[in-house]
Amino acid sequence: MAGMTSTSQKTVRRPTQQERSASTQRALLDAALDCLRRHGFAGTTLQQIEKSAGMTRGAMLHHFPTKQALFAAALVHFYRLRIERLERLVNARKPDLRAGLAIIHKEVRDGFPLTLEFMTAMRTETALRKAFDREMNRWINPISKSYVSLLPQLQDVDSPLMIQYVIGCFIRGLCLESFVSNPPVVEKTFDRFVDILEIYLQASRRDRRGSR
Repeated sequence: MAGMTSTSQKTVRRPTQQERSASTQRALLDAALDCLRRHGFAGTTLQQIEKSAGMTRGAMLHHFPTKQALFAAALVHFYRLRIERLERLVNARKPDLRAGLAIIHKEVRDGFPLTLEFMTAMRTETALRKAFDREMNRWINPISKSYVSLLPQLQDVDSPLMIQYVIGCFIRGLCLESFVSNPPVVEKTFDRFVDILEIYLQASRRDRRGSR
C-alpha cells in the first residue's frame, strides 16, 4: 500500500557496561594465561599481555591495578576453566570412582607446569600470595562445591570436601613425582592410591551406617 513501508527494523541489544567489563577482563585473563604458558612466570611481562589481549595499559590497569592482581586472577581463572572442563567430561561420561579420578588426574597433569610456576612464585612473592588469597576468597565457595560434585561417590561419606582436598594434594604430588619417575611407576602409584581410597570410603560408609 502506498505511503507505508514494509521495512522492519530489528532492535539489537547493546552489551551492558557490566558485560563489556566482564568481556575485557576475560580477554586479559586469557592473554595472561597464554603468555604464562609460553614464557613462564618470570619471563612474562605486562607488555606481552597487553599485546596478546589487544588492550592498552590503561585498560589493563583499570581492571587489574598491579601485576600481582592480574596474575592472581589469572590463576583463579585457570582453576575455574579446569573445573568447567571437568564438569563437562564427568557429566558426559558418568564415570565410576576410578575413572573419575583418572579424568581429574589427566586434567591436573596437563596443567601442572603452569600450576607449579605459580606455586613456586608464591613461595617467595608475598604480594602475589596475598593477591591470590583475596581473589580465591571470592570464588572459594562455588569452586569447592564444583570440585565435590565431580565425584558423586564422595557424597555419602563424612567430610567429602576434605577428601577431595586430600585427593588434590596427592595428584599434585604425583605430578611432581612424574618429573623424576618412570610413567609405569607413576601409574601404579595412582592405582594403589585409588585402591586405598576405595577401602577408606567403604569403611567410612560402614561407620556412618553403624552410628545411625
